[in-house]
Amino acid sequence: MNYATAMNSIDTTKALNFLEIEATPNGSYLKFSCPKCQKEAVIKTYGEKKNVWFCPECRGSGHIISLAMVARKMEWEEAKKILIEKALSYPDRKIREELKLTYELEYDTKLEEEGISEENARTLEVGRPKGKNILAGHIAFTVHDEEGKKVAYFGIHTKTGRTKAHSSFNPELYLYGLHSADREETIFFTTDMFECVRQILAGNQSVCNFGLPYLSQTHLNFLTTCQTVVFSPRISNEIMIQAARNLENPLSFLKDSNNGK
Repeated sequence: MNYATAMNSIDTTKALNFLEIEATPNGSYLKFSCPKCQKEAVIKTYGEKKNVWFCPECRGSGHIISLAMVARKMEWEEAKKILIEKALSYPDRKIREELKLTYELEYDTKLEEEGISEENARTLEVGRPKGKNILAGHIAFTVHDEEGKKVAYFGIHTKTGRTKAHSSFNPELYLYGLHSADREETIFFTTDMFECVRQILAGNQSVCNFGLPYLSQTHLNFLTTCQTVVFSPRISNEIMIQAARNLENPLSFLKDSNNGK
């Protein structure tokens, strides 16, 4: 795998976690401690210059592979190989066959806290998977592609809120709720899965990008097919900018009445 392919294939967050480098999200970047001066540096997580880092304090720069070389005292090829093995990005192809796996989903107090009744959870196939499995301890959302084919379960941990899914699922290629939404009506977009479910249960057309802080090209393509899109006040500034720049259909951005935004 050449340099350009490797840079696009390595998931920045997974790589930094593997290298045991603490990082905090900041839009399309992650902030971390510069390996040269220990001040705050940033690394791009997607798009142009993905996995390239820069420190405004010492003007140091590099990329994710050079970080691995320093952190693990490796040569170039060894560092590149281990990052590809341990921190590969999402698959770039959609799931072709319908998911055969079916979890027995149980009602959980987390759903009650989120205002979702047991009956409604059952209707939308949302719940905590029974038994020992990859999504144990998570609220699982049944995911369909835009044509209605069941392709995955997407989990949110009941305690930490961290997300999890099978390795074959790429959230950049799907929008939760799109298969059942009437795109001729106003579509409510949110990054919060529970908010999306509540909107659907309220009779609204709603979709969610599985909590990603940005819109993939596939997400933008899907939203282009909607007549009107209303964005939740919970979206990131990055999503707001992406939508305004790339979508030509009527858009509306709601303000959060609680914080005056």
